[in-house]
Amino acid sequence: MTDNRLQSGIENVRRYYQKHDHLLATVTLSRLEHKEDTNTVIPTISINPGPLVKVSARGAKLSRGKQRQLLPIYQERSVDRSLLVEGTRNLVEYSSLSVYFDVAVDFDISPSSAERRPFSTTSTAGNGTSWRTSRSRATQYFTEETIRERMYMAPASILRFRHGRYSQRYLERDVDSIEDLYRSNGFRDVRVTSNVVDDYLGRNGD
Repeated sequence: MTDNRLQSGIENVRRYYQKHDHLLATVTLSRLEHKEDTNTVIPTISINPGPLVKVSARGAKLSRGKQRQLLPIYQERSVDRSLLVEGTRNLVEYSSLSVYFDVAVDFDISPSSAERRPFSTTSTAGNGTSWRTSRSRATQYFTEETIRERMYMAPASILRFRHGRYSQRYLERDVDSIEDLYRSNGFRDVRVTSNVVDDYLGRNGD
């Protein structure tokens, strides 16, 4: 027996409960009993499974593994509004990297009881969309390449992003990045605006 093995065992028990939807479970070591006659140690652990937390997705297909990856309540082992809001942002970004740029995500929490604290996420997806291009007119001082290398959005391409990379959050981030570029070079009153065009060049879904 080593301390590392003991802590690893406690963590394994905690993971077991969390895997079975007891995200708030606590597992602690109560005592170690050493039996001198047999030279053995008997650990005693205290387990509080906490409430059962159930997550269900409505309106969109989302695997259990992907839920655990995108929703921070699983990593933080806690359920509060700030983590749920962060989870909705993660779901929107995940959707925007696939094909649904117009997805809207919200959550609701069912009335809790001592045994169960369920909540669900509701996703409303728009039509499948591809992000084809991004154009910049601010080339009087910087080249378009200089501006593009600061942008997180990316057009659709066969090798990297099949449907492109776009979301409202990425757009706002890129606008801020371009404005910062100009301000750092003396353009204190710079203003960057954007315009999103659906069915680009007459192609439905672009």
